[in-house]
Amino acid sequence: VPAAIGMRGNISGALGSRLSTAIHSGLFVLSRRTDSIVAQNVLAALTLSSVMSTFLAPVAWLVAALFGLGDTVSIADLLVVSVTGGFLASIVVLVVSLTLANQAANRGWDLDNVNAPIISAVGDLVALPALVIATGLAQHGRWTNTLAVVVAAIALAAGGVAVRSSLPVLRTVVRESLPILAVAGCVLAVAGVAIEGEFERLSNTPALLILVPAALSSAGSLGGIL
Repeated sequence: VPAAIGMRGNISGALGSRLSTAIHSGLFVLSRRTDSIVAQNVLAALTLSSVMSTFLAPVAWLVAALFGLGDTVSIADLLVVSVTGGFLASIVVLVVSLTLANQAANRGWDLDNVNAPIISAVGDLVALPALVIATGLAQHGRWTNTLAVVVAAIALAAGGVAVRSSLPVLRTVVRESLPILAVAGCVLAVAGVAIEGEFERLSNTPALLILVPAALSSAGSLGGIL
């Protein structure tokens, strides 16, 4: 959960920063042309979300095993939940990001001051429900295993196409973001271990458990604005 929530904020926060730069430089135009600045950034965000969701599944499984958290679901189950849940959340966050950027461009807002807090909050709000919805696709035996292979193959193929794309912004954003996001994903997965280790105590004090997403979001929002 911390890794999934954090990754939504990382990808969408960076997207908002690039859209803000496009607004300040007069290049922000909503268009269906795939070679436009906005379209390339949208494609990059969707690609990064799919690839990183695929990456986080085996990382979560491996971290759980290394820290002795007991039996866990299979990597195939985690893949299905992570990729489908991540994609659902990303679509919602992406729509909000574009709407916010368009309003900022039309109304003269400084997107740098409003993007990170709002996107972080929206990401927190939709990421967990999306993962819960996606669990309905897990643990169905051969059907889940097949779906896991399909979604992972699509995500990795999209990543491969993006890093070799003739669209310069798409190619550059994906190439430069993937290593950083991979490191961040591993750190966030380890953060999840800390929460898992204290889950019984946290569940006995619900206010603390409720505070976790808000604390993660607030810290990211302040750093994002800065």
